[in-house]
Amino acid sequence: SPKQRDAIDYVSVAEGRTDSHSVAHDMLSDGEAYERLAATGIAATTWESAPDGLIETDSPSWRAYTGQSYDDWKGYGWLTAIHPDDRIATMQKWRETVHDRQAVDAEYRLRGKDGQYRWMSVHAVPLRAKDGQIVRWLGINIDIDDRKQQELLQHSTDLSV
Repeated sequence: SPKQRDAIDYVSVAEGRTDSHSVAHDMLSDGEAYERLAATGIAATTWESAPDGLIETDSPSWRAYTGQSYDDWKGYGWLTAIHPDDRIATMQKWRETVHDRQAVDAEYRLRGKDGQYRWMSVHAVPLRAKDGQIVRWLGINIDIDDRKQQELLQHSTDLSV
């Protein structure tokens, strides 16, 4: 949707920036980013990780959505909020992304604090220093459950015809 593209564009701008920490503060201070995303009317969480892919920075929007505490979600703890059927593939994709040092787009089901799983579109970009080294990863998860449910319904209808 146009709103989702706007949110992804918001995070993608970081790909071209090299002034490391100021990007995280200027663009993705989690509270500010969450307010901007909330204003677009889409459900989203923003996050950042260390160069090695480990979560070290708090994300109020992630905690608000999943109900995980910071201690629960740091490191690779965030994987416990991923649907069990998606968990291994999600971990493999993230490890490949960190190894390849490239942006990633993925989809997985994320458990909300209500215990229900919803499909998320995930976009993460590496934030690089002037020398090309990755300083942080910046990411956004956008709720696409309605679209995925529609796709599954259409696929089911197509199979029954």
